[in-house]
Amino acid sequence: MHKPFLDKLNLDRIWRLRELSDLRMLHDKAVGKREKEATSRSIVVLTYAHWEGYCSSCASTYIDFLESQGVAYRDLPPNMLLGALSKALDSYRDTADNLISRRKLVNAFQVAHGSVASKFDHSVIRPRSNLNFDRLRFIHEIISADLTPFQEYRLKIDRELVAWRHLVAHGEMFVLNDNAAVSHTQLCEELMFLTKDTFEAALLNS
Repeated sequence: MHKPFLDKLNLDRIWRLRELSDLRMLHDKAVGKREKEATSRSIVVLTYAHWEGYCSSCASTYIDFLESQGVAYRDLPPNMLLGALSKALDSYRDTADNLISRRKLVNAFQVAHGSVASKFDHSVIRPRSNLNFDRLRFIHEIISADLTPFQEYRLKIDRELVAWRHLVAHGEMFVLNDNAAVSHTQLCEELMFLTKDTFEAALLNS
């Protein structure tokens, strides 16, 4: 029952690896300042896109597995209930804070805790267009995953993957030398591998 979902995690990573490899080749073959600037910006933007996109894809695959198998919320990490209660929490936020609205929120919690995964709010464990280390930590806390393997990448995630993407988005012009292009794309590859391991473990333990 796990295999189709595990295969999806692997296949989605493989095509991204191939595209990153193609980007390195294009950058290596680029001649002149304009071409190097263009391939540099492409590498920065697409490397971040693959980092965020793969994490988002893994999260959706994990949720799809839980819903397809009808896994009970009581058998999942406690924080996963947040995905079941999003609508109830939003409703509570928009109503008067009184005993009736509090009772409704408690009832929603009781119903969710006794039910199986269904209509889970994907946004709870997806990157939300800014996959910095804080967001990564939050996702791991929700699915009760070990963040330790990512700790050594903390600064590179925030100051390189995310920050460089912002620079390009705001029109910053810079050129990556060939070694920097290799290092930057390989950073994404390493993070995707760790992300695959994270969600594989979550799948197999559910």
